[in-house]
Amino acid sequence: MDKNFYKQIVDQGPIGYAYHKIVLDQKGKPIDYIFLEVNKSFEKLTGLKRKNIINKTMKTVLPGEDSGTFDWVSFYGEIALHGSSKEFEQFSQTLGKHYHVKAYCPKKYYFVTMFTDITNQIQIAEASKQFLDHMGKEVDYQKISDTLLKISGAKYIGFNLFNERDKDFTTVALSGIQDQIKKAARLMGFQIVGKQWKHDPRRAEKISNRTTTYFSSLHQLTGSVIPRSMVSM
Repeated sequence: MDKNFYKQIVDQGPIGYAYHKIVLDQKGKPIDYIFLEVNKSFEKLTGLKRKNIINKTMKTVLPGEDSGTFDWVSFYGEIALHGSSKEFEQFSQTLGKHYHVKAYCPKKYYFVTMFTDITNQIQIAEASKQFLDHMGKEVDYQKISDTLLKISGAKYIGFNLFNERDKDFTTVALSGIQDQIKKAARLMGFQIVGKQWKHDPRRAEKISNRTTTYFSSLHQLTGSVIPRSMVSM
């Protein structure tokens, strides 16, 4: 099989790929690196377009990235100069994402990175840790709700605590709440956060025996508790 066949596989693959050349100063110290090749998944996972970064340096493409807590240039410079390979997880300050990266040196002064976006996994772990750290203490439900909003990509999140004894639940946090829901709350004369909702057999049937239930609209969740006209304004 020719080289173009393998290049096509890399370009169409789900893992981010980039090929770089390290830039040295007069003393041979790594001071930057140049993007030589990237695949489509690189563009998707970073938001950076191939046409805007090829043959440009990292400090030009991601200004300020080198001022963070992680020294990308020195880290990759070590690999490019000494022919090593490393696998690690790191946060990109400029891109605002966590990545799992495998980096290796195919030849001196050059290095390849292959990576995946693990931001959601990190956020889920942080949300879980928030629960565990506050077992028996006051939980920051709003922080957890905000984290779940980022993870899910939903328009809004309602965080509710279920009372197993009485079968009712209380809304303890809302994130990404829409204006029409706020308007509905004013019309009903109460704030949604802190509201205790009585048991609704029809709603209970929708969520019974399920770990996760998805609703395409708020009315599917509220049912007869809130009139359809109020939640569809």
